[in-house]
Amino acid sequence: AGRTDLVVMSAGTTDEARPGSATTRAIARAGLIVTVLFLASRVLGYVRTIAMAGSVPELADLDPFLAAFRIPDLLFQLVAAPLLVFAAARDIATRLIPDGVSIAIALAGVSSRLMVGWSEAGASLAFGVILFVVLLPLAMRGWFGGGDVKLIAAMATGLSVGETWLFIVSTVFSGGVLGFAYIIGRH
Repeated sequence: AGRTDLVVMSAGTTDEARPGSATTRAIARAGLIVTVLFLASRVLGYVRTIAMAGSVPELADLDPFLAAFRIPDLLFQLVAAPLLVFAAARDIATRLIPDGVSIAIALAGVSSRLMVGWSEAGASLAFGVILFVVLLPLAMRGWFGGGDVKLIAAMATGLSVGETWLFIVSTVFSGGVLGFAYIIGRH
């Protein structure tokens, strides 16, 4: 009682997960919906912050301070979120993540951190390099995906060290849930 419409390809992908297939289009559509909703959430959150700062006199003094730190983060998230969704869809469909995605995220990350300051940009860039150096041997041993190493290092360039730690923990947790779903889906 197996599925006859599911053909396993040599690269480990299925016929359903090939570029242009219904499965890939459904994943891309779901990714687009998540991206649009995420970006709307970030923009509305920023509008909420501005409204609160304008309505409470004590917060009006903090408005330039909040803007100085929130705008670079918002810009980075507006660039990184759709690229991460694209990378996830490509990874699911082809088991490959284009290098251009990691490069674009890293460039956006460094640019956004430079808006905050040189020391913040340097710390994020250094942490991204450290993560790359630490995770690369795991990818070389086959314990970790090479594209994942590049994406994590690229994301670190746009996040503070603390935010990078939260990103890594979230990524590991999400990967565990996804792995569990794959195991359950096979049975």
